[in-house]
Amino acid sequence: MLNETASTREDRPIVRVPLPPVSQAEVLHNELRQLVATVMQVEEEAFIEPQQHEEELPAQPGFGLQSHLVATFEGRLLIDAETAYQQLDPQLDKLNYIAVFRPTPKPTTPALFTADIPHTIHILTGRLKPTPRPWWPNLLLFLLTLFSVLMVGTTMAISTIGETDPALARQLNDNFLLELWRGFPYAASLLLILGAHELGHYFAARRHNLAVTLPYFIPLPFLNLTIIGTMGAFIQLRQPMRNRKVLFDVGASGPLVGLLFAIPILFIGLSSAQLGQIIPGVPYLYEGDSLLYAFAKTLTFGRFVPDGAWDVMVTSSQLAWAGWTGLLVTALNLIPIGQLDGG
Repeated sequence: MLNETASTREDRPIVRVPLPPVSQAEVLHNELRQLVATVMQVEEEAFIEPQQHEEELPAQPGFGLQSHLVATFEGRLLIDAETAYQQLDPQLDKLNYIAVFRPTPKPTTPALFTADIPHTIHILTGRLKPTPRPWWPNLLLFLLTLFSVLMVGTTMAISTIGETDPALARQLNDNFLLELWRGFPYAASLLLILGAHELGHYFAARRHNLAVTLPYFIPLPFLNLTIIGTMGAFIQLRQPMRNRKVLFDVGASGPLVGLLFAIPILFIGLSSAQLGQIIPGVPYLYEGDSLLYAFAKTLTFGRFVPDGAWDVMVTSSQLAWAGWTGLLVTALNLIPIGQLDGG
């Protein structure tokens, strides 16, 4: 019997042990882990299985109804939070995910720099990708608002004429729709202020690559309900804000741009407005004074009015009324409530 020659280690056949199959979830987890590691020194991580959705992150305003938590990473950012988000977001966009950054500072270890503050990065599904909206509703509402403010401006113009020629005022009022051109100064001025306000929001949002709608103007053509003719305008934000800096930029841009138009229009209007005598017992329209409006009147007339005997008849000038309305709209928008700019 012949014995087989003993083989060396190099001569022995290679026995390959099959590796366990890698699941799709493990591939995804590894991909997310590698992406987050580019912006964070990860200390803890947790991946959420589909059946764990009941214990997910509380609902985030602005995210889709089908959004749920996929993973959570805790650690310290390698760069500042804003840059980290800008670097991570395009990569997550390819996976239809979105990141939510949350600082988690520990009181026992005060941090001197942002990078020293522990952060948590939540990865969620359901990334919002708004589809374009038709533009014709915006145009229709603008035309209706134009009509309603033209009505207000024409009423003011006819009322001013009626102070010196009542017969002509009655004649003009009988052909009201044909005289709408008389309200153009008020309509153009007010829509310019409101439009600049909303376009300030719009272009600031587009600068930050946010999806927003075109302005929606709100008509109010009932003269017995308002002497303004509109309830203002708004744009709709169609995706969540990335951070507070973006929120501040978009929120503040509207009032600032609107005031750039409202203040010059107010001064031009006051220069042509009339001072009227206050007669005890005779009611007149007192529009109210803000600090800015009171300063504008004092600068224009050389004294503060009303002084008990005289006051500016603001409706005697369509531009003055439009400027005052622009200040009012801006002030109301700055109230820190809900969806207002101040909020």
